[in-house]
Amino acid sequence: MIARQQRAALIAAIRRNFSDAKIEYSDLPWLRVPTIAAMDGPLGAIFAALCRHRGHAAFATAGRRLACDIVIPSQRLIVEYDERQHFSVPRAIALRLYPEDTPIGFDTTEWIAHCDAIAATDNDPPYRDEQRAFYDSVRDIFAGANGYRVVRLKHGAFDWQTGNADAEILRFLSVGR
Repeated sequence: MIARQQRAALIAAIRRNFSDAKIEYSDLPWLRVPTIAAMDGPLGAIFAALCRHRGHAAFATAGRRLACDIVIPSQRLIVEYDERQHFSVPRAIALRLYPEDTPIGFDTTEWIAHCDAIAATDNDPPYRDEQRAFYDSVRDIFAGANGYRVVRLKHGAFDWQTGNADAEILRFLSVGR
């Protein structure tokens, strides 16, 4: 399955079912990378662990607005389509530090297993894996703190180009409710 085509089919299914869906949306005022001084709790622990992993510390651009693949405001829902590059060792490190009560719509145990199995790498720039893992964590953790829920869909887990994509999207998006 070609990721670009699958993502387009997923977006089409979401748009058919949620007229207010926004694609590549970066206008959530609370979804910004915090300064190092403001990182506490789980994000502080995640940042510190990612810095220790390979010694990179300049991967978090404070104040940067983060875009979401898909935001459905009426459902207070963020949908992220995770392709291979999201399943890295740094992402597993971050996920292992999530508090158990983080309100997310995906199974962290399953995501960690995928990270361990795939161990994707993207070293352009050299800290890209840590940056992606941290920004994914910011989305997940800040969403819950602001009344949103993040559902992550793994590329290849479902063929979004099939006739039952609408039923599947409604099923996937009800996870954790």
